[in-house]
Amino acid sequence: MVFENSKQNHSNKEMKISTQELSDFKSKVGSKCFIVKVSGEVNVFSSKHLKAAIEDILQYGNQKICVDLSDIAYLDSSGIAVFIGVSTLSRRKNSELILFGVSPQIDHIFEMVRVKPLFKIVGSVEEAVLEAARA
Repeated sequence: MVFENSKQNHSNKEMKISTQELSDFKSKVGSKCFIVKVSGEVNVFSSKHLKAAIEDILQYGNQKICVDLSDIAYLDSSGIAVFIGVSTLSRRKNSELILFGVSPQIDHIFEMVRVKPLFKIVGSVEEAVLEAARA
């Protein structure tokens, strides 16, 4: 299964990941919160880098990870597998994974392959950070 966002400029097909720790974040259980921005193509070649970036954050446990999917140009089954895997790992590490900026096309794919219930999905970064602070 493949998703391609027609709004994106496809001249640069490389996936980019940026990570930012929110220094002023406060949760009830003392968690840290990270924003992970993913752009470009999440495919069989790039998905391992996304997995490694999120696993690096999760290694110490008790983390809140908000993943921005608004600039994904392409998503294949290996990308979906990464999100399933890091979602499972986050629960084992007493952490939370929150997805936001999910396009209608990606949302539809998550529904079609019946993985949407595995994820906490919100609309914006503000909603994601509020959700992370609640838990």
